[in-house]
Amino acid sequence: MLEDLQRSEVLNWCRNAKKLYPLRTTCELSPAGHELLQLLIKNALILQDICETFVEVILIYYIIIIKLVLILFTAYSRWTQTHLKILNIRAACVGRR
Repeated sequence: MLEDLQRSEVLNWCRNAKKLYPLRTTCELSPAGHELLQLLIKNALILQDICETFVEVILIYYIIIIKLVLILFTAYSRWTQTHLKILNIRAACVGRR
């Protein structure tokens, strides 16, 4: 449907048009100056997205590490409890002789 509307020119839009951001400047800039500012803003937004993604990834790894430590601690404490029971049983058997 979208392609039909584009072919019949009902939709008046351009796919390659880039997003524009309003700028406040204290002086008049040439079109090249405005283009440069747009590019800087776009790169800053991309960098911000990358940083946010990086922080999210770090938090996910942190949560995974905490869960692994808890699993290992639980397994170790169960192992220790089992072996303490075995040692107590052995000690009780040796004491009876």
